[in-house]
Amino acid sequence: MKDSEKRFAILACIGILALGFLVLNIEKIFPTPQQQDFEQNLPKRVTVDFDLSTGTNPEANVALIEFSDFQCPFCQQNYEDVKQMVQLYGNKINFVYKHFPLTEIHPNAFKAAEAMECARDQEMALEYHNKLFETNRLTVPDLKEHANVLGLDMEAFNHCLDAGVKAERVKKDMNDGIRLGVQGTPTFMVGERMLVGVQPAATLKALLDAELQYE
Repeated sequence: MKDSEKRFAILACIGILALGFLVLNIEKIFPTPQQQDFEQNLPKRVTVDFDLSTGTNPEANVALIEFSDFQCPFCQQNYEDVKQMVQLYGNKINFVYKHFPLTEIHPNAFKAAEAMECARDQEMALEYHNKLFETNRLTVPDLKEHANVLGLDMEAFNHCLDAGVKAERVKKDMNDGIRLGVQGTPTFMVGERMLVGVQPAATLKALLDAELQYE
């Protein structure tokens, strides 16, 4: 094969590869008007500088973070939507529940947050989180009953809860939220985009899809 023919073959291969890349990434390179409108209306990004290793999948590149309060009626209202996202995306996202108990109006919220962290020691944090929202029973006897129903080591759980072992852990989440500008619950972070208040599943899904598309 002549040198000119080799050069032509190489250029042709490069052209084919470039065309393939363009086809696969056409929406990213040339977004549709609908995509442009959606992106322009997205919440602004804020810097997330706290630990996400307590989430459901720390290896995921996209996080769904919720600052929440177990006694908050709005968080209760949003629970099924959040649960739906966790089930729908599985290991594609890292769901991180951050405690932000509004203790002045929700007297049981702080201890409930401690209880979830006590359950985390036995690798049952998400299950315990679900139990609290599904029962809406948050007195200390209730918290211990939930742990018993879930089959936790009750001696370890009771000591953890009664001694306030996880109080500082809850306060750390609260301080993370205050530093980020969280003022009420629920407050969500999808990637690094903040959403305040109850968010329907469709909104959470749209933002998660946008983050996953450009990860």
